[in-house]
Amino acid sequence: MSVDVASNSRRYKMIYQLNKLFGFRMPIDGPLSLVTHQIEIDLIKRDDRLTEYDPDYKGKIARYKGLDNISMSAYIRIKFGEEAHVMIQKLINHKNQSNDSTQRSPPHAGRNKRV
Repeated sequence: MSVDVASNSRRYKMIYQLNKLFGFRMPIDGPLSLVTHQIEIDLIKRDDRLTEYDPDYKGKIARYKGLDNISMSAYIRIKFGEEAHVMIQKLINHKNQSNDSTQRSPPHAGRNKRV
């Protein structure tokens, strides 16, 4: 497997922006990064650090400023904005955003189904 240097460069830039926004360095998942050949953030440590840095967010019970059922994703959107949320989603879902046409559904998918 070859390393996509351009993709890794984009990922580093997003992580750098998130580091500034969140006020701490995003934890990197070294073993996963070795397997995927991409820089990967450690989601569990990231969630723990966000919970630690913001006393208003209670990650274990999904509560933020008195609001219940606030997922980490929703918390990031509320606290840091849509741009931060989108960057995190891109970092997490990068394997699903491939330009490889073999990853897409064929053009005829979903047609001619009996109802």
